[in-house]
Amino acid sequence: MLTIIQRGVTQRLSGGALRRLYSTPSSESLQNEALRPKPLTFWQIFGGPLTNLFLWGSVTTVGLHFAWSKLYHLEYVEEMEAKVQLLENKIVALTQQQTIPPS
Repeated sequence: MLTIIQRGVTQRLSGGALRRLYSTPSSESLQNEALRPKPLTFWQIFGGPLTNLFLWGSVTTVGLHFAWSKLYHLEYVEEMEAKVQLLENKIVALTQQQTIPPS
């Protein structure tokens, strides 16, 4: 043990503490800064919730797009079947008119 007088205060230090004390002029302030918690950044605070919001929003958007596409396709198929039926009826009507000889 070694007794050191620094700034009017007597301290008893072991060898390791003595080396830390005189290794740099601001070793005490560096040690305090290392122990002080760093301020959190915007991304550390809000990154998780924003990522979660983005992912759920993307999943919802893609899901709704697929649902809309499926419904649109079903509507399109119904419209085309109606057109085909109309054209088939016209073909039948025209073929019946041609087969009946005019009198």
